[in-house]
Amino acid sequence: MAATGTLILKLISVFIKVWEIVFGWAYAAISNPSQVRKSYERVRSNPLKSIQKGDTKVTYQPKDLGNPKFIQEFKEGKCDTMADAWNWAVARYTEKKLFGSRDILGEEDE
Repeated sequence: MAATGTLILKLISVFIKVWEIVFGWAYAAISNPSQVRKSYERVRSNPLKSIQKGDTKVTYQPKDLGNPKFIQEFKEGKCDTMADAWNWAVARYTEKKLFGSRDILGEEDE
């Protein structure tokens, strides 16, 4: 029984390696992994003050990464609550189909 399991795992391993050799170059050309790695290295925020030994918390200030069109439109929507953001998104993407729906069960003032 163990020999059968080992054989099946070897066959799967060989299949994956062959698949990678045959189609790996196409995936790399389409996905542009060097650009993905660059975005991982991009600094998106900085600490407000330098972090010292013994610090138990830190506050980060986000860096301005530009103002894409989507962000401008979201800010123009003036969404102050999650309900406002939901209604903005539903109004913006009415033609897109969803897998499900959400109901707001209630609102609370803080």
